[in-house]
Amino acid sequence: MPYITLEGNVGVGKSTLLHRLADELGWEAVEEGIEFDAGFQSLLKERYENPTPDNVARLQLYVANFMADRINQLDRDKYHVVERSVFATELFSLAANRPDIIDALAGHVLRVPAPEFYLYLSAPPRLCLERIRKRDRTGEGEGVTLEYLQTLHDIHERWFNMMHLLGRAQKVDAFDYPDVKKLAEAVRARVYTKF
Repeated sequence: MPYITLEGNVGVGKSTLLHRLADELGWEAVEEGIEFDAGFQSLLKERYENPTPDNVARLQLYVANFMADRINQLDRDKYHVVERSVFATELFSLAANRPDIIDALAGHVLRVPAPEFYLYLSAPPRLCLERIRKRDRTGEGEGVTLEYLQTLHDIHERWFNMMHLLGRAQKVDAFDYPDVKKLAEAVRARVYTKF
């Protein structure tokens, strides 16, 4: 079940790129999918309306479990482009100042096979905020602030630097729409040379 993941801030353009890249590669696109889950919507609303440490922890643990189940259900005979990894829940927990739940989240991270590598989409937080407001998704609303997006951006940048040094991540400038053909060529070169 070879797969890569699209990582990055809220509103950076993962959903926009997902199907275009998967189509170009001839792979399966796997949407985050959790945005339609009633349990997630309820926890997300609580997290933004009342961002207590417990509400943040409940949300991230729920998301980690959902995402781990999603990865483990992938067809092992196909290649996949997945919107967000289970590991992303750890980054969101750090952004919410909840490093204390990393150990609990790690249990979910460890129960799924690791992606071949990560594509990290990066764009200025202000642009991400504009995109969020434009798409007007349920649950995001006024709860997502520029300050929060800046924190997430900074955490993602630190994570990318570490993963890049390990040869596990490639950065994609998401200010404008990336050249999907060139990106697909880079993905093929990395993934197909391993098998």
